[in-house]
Amino acid sequence: MSSIRKVCCVLAILLAALLANTCFSGPAQGANFATHGGLAENTLDNDFFVAGAMLADLDKFLPPGAPQTDSHSFANGLIDRARPGSNDVKYFAMGWYEHLDQDSEFLNSVLAIQSVHPEYSTNDIRLGFDYLTMQSHPTDVNVTFIMDHTEILDAIRGGLTNITNEQIRQAIWDYVFSESFEAPGLLLQIKGAEIYATLYPERVAEMVDEYNSYFDRVTADYYNPFFWLFTVDIVDRAILDLDIHIAPFLGMSIKQLDPVTLEKAP
Repeated sequence: MSSIRKVCCVLAILLAALLANTCFSGPAQGANFATHGGLAENTLDNDFFVAGAMLADLDKFLPPGAPQTDSHSFANGLIDRARPGSNDVKYFAMGWYEHLDQDSEFLNSVLAIQSVHPEYSTNDIRLGFDYLTMQSHPTDVNVTFIMDHTEILDAIRGGLTNITNEQIRQAIWDYVFSESFEAPGLLLQIKGAEIYATLYPERVAEMVDEYNSYFDRVTADYYNPFFWLFTVDIVDRAILDLDIHIAPFLGMSIKQLDPVTLEKAP
């Protein structure tokens, strides 16, 4: 093995060790294991829903003293603030709440795996699940487009104290790109998961069955607090897409329906 390759291997081992044993433990836990994106996209394929599910751990990058954001109280508050808003902010709030279900089911998976492999730490399982998601359910983890969505920033800020939209924008950027081992961004976490799978392929293989069960449990359904509250535009687009197929049967064009009828459409 060349000296350069030896150095690369040592650095890879150090990075994996740091990610597994330092930045995913205690209050310095990373933003959010990358699994959230793939799970959310397979639950509801909507960019704002996926972004909400991923950003629920945003407090890890907010200034000290910010309240916990991956909590039911914060998620319910976000839902309340989203009710009079656009479809974008409604989907975002739904994704934020979905994050909590993913966290709960992940803890169940940790218990299931550790009952068979007590030597596997929570961080081993976190990195293994990240890798398996990227292999079987990859998604775009760049959620920086939310930085330009003032309505969503305002909805997040409504649950924070003395935090500005600019600080939220910075937190979103760090959430994706931070290279700090104490608070790693998603891209660094993904790199750590890839290195972990290279170093411990047998451990990852042992997690596959439980990971598949976890994926099925999480994506089976989701909580929709906005039933009947989505604005007409999304229903309008969906029905108009079917216009050519169902209009002859109804004997009229869907375009003739008034907005109230559209809003009440199932």
